[in-house]
Amino acid sequence: MNKFYTILLAAIASLFALSVNAQQLPDPGFENWSKNFNDSKDGDMPQLANWQPSNVTQTALGIEFRFNLLHKEAGHTGSCAMVMNREVGAAGIFETAPAYFSTGQTWQFLNGLEVTKATAGTSGGVNFTYRPDSMEVWIKRTGDHWNDEDFHILFYSWKGQSVGRTYQGKDGTCTDISVKSETDKYRYDEESDIRQALDANKCGIEKSATQIAEGWLRDRKEYGDWTKITIPIFYANDEKPEKCNVIFSSSNYPNFRANTGLFIGNALYIDDVRLIYTSKIDKLYIGGKEWKGFNPNSSEVQTFSVGKTATSIPEIYGMRGAGKLTNARGASANFPGRRLSASEMKITQAGEIDKTPTIIEVTAEANDGVSPQTTTYKIQFVSVQSSNARLASISVNDEPLAGFNGYLGNYNVELPYGTTKAPVVTIDKSEDAQEVKITQATSPTGKATITVTAQDGKTTMTYTLNFSVAKLSDTTLEAIYIDGDLIVGFLSTKRNYTIELPLETTAAPKITWKSAYKQGEQTITLKQNDLSSGAQIVVSAPGATKDNTYKITYKITASTYSLLKDLRVGGKTVDDFNPERK
Repeated sequence: MNKFYTILLAAIASLFALSVNAQQLPDPGFENWSKNFNDSKDGDMPQLANWQPSNVTQTALGIEFRFNLLHKEAGHTGSCAMVMNREVGAAGIFETAPAYFSTGQTWQFLNGLEVTKATAGTSGGVNFTYRPDSMEVWIKRTGDHWNDEDFHILFYSWKGQSVGRTYQGKDGTCTDISVKSETDKYRYDEESDIRQALDANKCGIEKSATQIAEGWLRDRKEYGDWTKITIPIFYANDEKPEKCNVIFSSSNYPNFRANTGLFIGNALYIDDVRLIYTSKIDKLYIGGKEWKGFNPNSSEVQTFSVGKTATSIPEIYGMRGAGKLTNARGASANFPGRRLSASEMKITQAGEIDKTPTIIEVTAEANDGVSPQTTTYKIQFVSVQSSNARLASISVNDEPLAGFNGYLGNYNVELPYGTTKAPVVTIDKSEDAQEVKITQATSPTGKATITVTAQDGKTTMTYTLNFSVAKLSDTTLEAIYIDGDLIVGFLSTKRNYTIELPLETTAAPKITWKSAYKQGEQTITLKQNDLSSGAQIVVSAPGATKDNTYKITYKITASTYSLLKDLRVGGKTVDDFNPERK
């Protein structure tokens, strides 16, 4: 993005105070379009009501150029919104621009020509006081470089107002946006000022807001057909939000917050966005402790042992939206979830120990004005000691065991390629009174056993985990060199390259490569290398299902390079010779 921030974003009205009907987002089907500025140099620039895109304008030689990154397309139903990265610029200065749109206000800042200190982001959002559990979105994702760049779908809510004026620039240093204007020197409710847990403004802020929730999908898959994606929303606290913002981005939005650059043509299609409000509980707490054995999907009577000495039913409450999120740089944050309010979760029947079940009714906030959903749970508290010896979960190196089922005792676990340390097994009990003994594996190809004894001291369950290490499956190269020089624009995931050679070339150049692994771990073969047919480098790995082929095409062309390598007078190089100085 060397010069992208020399380009001015189109001035579109702020959406700070926009209200939301019911508890859905404005125009979630993207049907309300207008064409309120028509530019002959870049075609119509359609405007989407209630959403703001990262469209850009640039003025060069007294002429205004407009570049549209938001497009109206045929959707999953009706029309949809599509954003696509594209090259923008004028007067010989071009750069790839990131394409995204938001219910907030997209912004950018550039002081003069200090492009390395340019910065950008999104501020504000819409008024919003609800607590959805997930966001449902229909998407398509296309482009020649879809596997080289992340796309982002983001929901977050907050209360209060954040204030900031210093943000990270392209060169990683902090840029003070107040230097150009005394009247517009602050950003209010800027995305990186609010999202302190995962995308914090490292340059500091003037005033903090309180983030309530977050739902974030970051992926680099291709979706050639319309696909429904559901993004869970996690809660950091029990607070009631005042605003929310949603961002859809086909690119590494913004300021390279993901781990690669920007690619022309990567496109994200969005349609039929819906916030989901569920009446199911994520976690149930009894006596202040999570009941790991609780089944949130069961309408049958579930039994909980309170012990022989209990005379009353303990406190019961539910939690929703707990989870762990990870940002593009690997940092993570735990969202503990929020406690359901008295209006959401009610005990409609106070049961008796060993006699009648306690009945809990959970009500969701209404969806689109439809009657609220309800879910009913039945908990029978008993005084007999429990015979439940099943675990709630097993984790290996802090990752949940895939395919775990409390009733199944044997698992074959494949550790990642290159693992040299013995894995560490941890568990979650389904009942606090269970006794658990773990015998850890002593090597990455060893065995771990878990023995669980139920509260009654008689019933037991044994889990066995047999470990192995996966074979290498990576078939990419770290570098490819032509006559000792790295291919310009080389990417490990890019398969096809065209190399220009001068007219006098009579033989194919020498090709070498670099693997990220030890010799022999990958099988690398130069299948062919000649001027007419080009070259093919085939990479295979023992754990890969198919080979990977890098293809190089040679193009014989007249050189456009007209600079001297050296200039001598009397056999000696001229002092301070610079080939680019005439």
